[in-house]
Amino acid sequence: WSIAAGTTFAAFVTNVYAGSTTLSQSVVVLVATLLLAAYLIGHIISPISSFFHSRILPYLFPSYFAVLADAARYDGKRGYPPAARAFFQNQIHRLFGETTPTPNQYRQATYLWYDSVRMDSESAAVLLGKMRAEYRMLEGLYVVLVIAIPINLTSWLITGHGPDLLLLCLAAGGFVVVSWSAARTFRTFQRAVIDQFYLLNNDQAARPKVPSDRGGKAISQDAPAPEPLTSVSHETTGPDGDKAR
Repeated sequence: WSIAAGTTFAAFVTNVYAGSTTLSQSVVVLVATLLLAAYLIGHIISPISSFFHSRILPYLFPSYFAVLADAARYDGKRGYPPAARAFFQNQIHRLFGETTPTPNQYRQATYLWYDSVRMDSESAAVLLGKMRAEYRMLEGLYVVLVIAIPINLTSWLITGHGPDLLLLCLAAGGFVVVSWSAARTFRTFQRAVIDQFYLLNNDQAARPKVPSDRGGKAISQDAPAPEPLTSVSHETTGPDGDKAR
C-alpha cells in the first residue's frame, strides 16, 4: 500500500514523527509502529475478505462454492453414491426443513459439519485447519491487491502524479489469479469437510451398540449373564378342599 501511495513505510514513519528527530530515527519506534500498523491492517482486511468471500467470489466462481449442493444431487456426470446423496439430503433437511436450501444455507451446513468433524476427529481437524488457513491467507492477499488500486488512484488525484500503470496491472491481474486460487482451495476444503463428515457418521453408525441398563450405564461384556427366572408353581384349593396344582 505504501508503494501504491507513492511512498515507503520508513518515510511514512518519519513524517508521523517529524517533530522529534529521536523518535523518527529510532529502530524501536519503527518496529513498534510497524507492528501496530500490521495489527490495524489485519482488522481492516478481515471484514473486507469476509465480504468478498460471501458476496463477490460466489458470483465470480459459482461452481467452486456449490460443492455441497452438487454432492446432494446427481448431474449425470459425476457424483456421490446414492446412499451418500440420500445421507446429505437427510442431514440438510434436518437443519433447514423440507424446503429447498439456498446457496448460503448450503455453506452454513458445511461450516456446521466442519465444527462437528473438529469435535470427532483430531487428525481431520488439523488437516482441515491447514486448508482453512490457506484459503483465508489467499483471501487476505487479494484484498491487499484490490485496495492497492484505489490507493494509487487517490494518490494520483491528490498529488497530481500519474498513476502507476504497472502496479495497477499487477494488482488487477494478481487479484484474478489469487482469488481463483482461493476459490479452488475453498472448494477442496468443502469436499474434505463433506467426505470426513460422511465417513465419521457412517463409522459411528456401524459401531456395535454397547448394552446398557435402565439407568443408561454400560454393562460390561465380561460380566456373567443373569440367571433365568424359574417358574413358580401356584397352588389352588379345589371344591372338596383338596389342593390342586
